[in-house]
Order: sequence, then C-alpha cells, then structure tokens
Amino acid sequence: MPYASREKVLQTIDRSFHDRSQIRIAFCNANTMVSALRSPAYVETLSRFLVLNDGVGLDICSSLFMGHGFEDNLNGTDLVPDILAAASKPVSIYLLGAKPEVVAEAARQLGERFPRHRVAGFHHGYLRPADEAGVIAEINASGADLLLVAMGNPLQEIFIARNAAALKVPVLVGVGALFDFISGTVPRAPGWMRAARLEWLFRLMQEPKRLGWRYTGGLAIFLAQILRLRVARLAVKPADRAREIEALPKRLRPEI
Repeated sequence: MPYASREKVLQTIDRSFHDRSQIRIAFCNANTMVSALRSPAYVETLSRFLVLNDGVGLDICSSLFMGHGFEDNLNGTDLVPDILAAASKPVSIYLLGAKPEVVAEAARQLGERFPRHRVAGFHHGYLRPADEAGVIAEINASGADLLLVAMGNPLQEIFIARNAAALKVPVLVGVGALFDFISGTVPRAPGWMRAARLEWLFRLMQEPKRLGWRYTGGLAIFLAQILRLRVARLAVKPADRAREIEALPKRLRPEI
C-alpha cells in the first residue's frame, strides 16, 4: 500500500478485525532504513509487513526518489490510538514488551482511555527463547484481536515474523516506544513540535545519551546512504527502471 493515507490504513486494519485476515504492520523511520540497508535479512522480514512511513527522514527520502513526500506521517504513537478510536467494533488488545511496570501501566492507561475495548492481557518484553511458546499460547488464549509488540526494531519485527503463523491474532503491530509514552514513563513532545515534525529533537533533548548517536551520526549515515542511492538511480535508464518495477510483486510496486 505505497503512499497510503491515514484513512486508508485505518480502513484496511478495521477490515482485518472483521474478517480475521492477518496483517503485520511496521513503522519505518530513518533508523529502520539504515538497519534495512545494512541487512538483506531484515529487508526480507519487512517485505512481509505493511510498512508505514514514520518521520521527516522518510519524507526527505520520498521527495528525492519520487518527487513528493508522504500524505500523512503514520508513526505508531499516534496511529495506534487512531486504530482504536476508528475500530467499528470492540477490540481485544494484548500488549507485549517493555519493562514489567511499564507495560502494566500502559495496559491500565489504554483500558481507561478506550473503555469500549478490552485489554486481554500483557507481558513484559524480556523473553528468553524458552519463554516464547508459553507467551504465544497465552496471547492466543486471550482472544486478542490486536497484538502490540514493543521491543524496538528490528527485534519486534523479527519476533512478529517468526511467530505470526502460530499467532491467532489478526492485527500484529510493532510499536517501538509506545508503551513508554502511554504509561507516562517518557514524555511526548508538545503539540507544536509534533506538528512541525520536530518530535525527534524533543526526544534527543530528553534522552541525549541513549538517542544521541541515532539522531546525529545515524542521521548522517541515513542521508549519505539515500543520496548515494539517488545518484545511482539517476544513472539508470528509464527503460531499465520500468523493467525493474515490472519485475517486482504488485504489492511492492511504487505508485507513480
């Protein structure tokens, strides 16, 4: 679903709640792009997801390659509440990830904010390999319609891809730091900073040691990589580019 609007994404997810067809959702920001450029295995994992754009870095990349940015910024922190608000029927939610006290508070807050829905269960994200089967069984027994996995990328997408076939949950979403925000553990940027696409700057000021490299060195690597790819793309003849697009599966072809 290239360049999908927020409304179209919400409609697609709501349809999965009704027909129980499974959909995996990932959010791609500049850090995700750098990880994918370095790891063909991660690219293969993401190819099985509906990948949504998150952040100004993706807009820069889109403008360089397609001539325009995205219609909406579809970050998980805002989209998950939108999913719950737009759902046309009550939804059961399972939260997986973060520290025990953080996920417990996030579950409580979600239950209070969205009383129409049901928090079916939650579990922290510090899983040993031996724990995984038991947690999958617990999620399935909960009857969850929506699984939110907060392990950071690429771990959360790898977890979802590895276990999707065993999970009886129609909507699987990798949500990054969502539980930290919902629980109040990490404050969100003021509304004006979010509107100006400066939430990354607010987070950098809040957690300079943890996020310093991602938002400085990591961003520089991202910009260098996409500029290199853009130069390489300009050298490709239009006829060769058309053949490349035609060879892609239909769901991966860009809309031009």
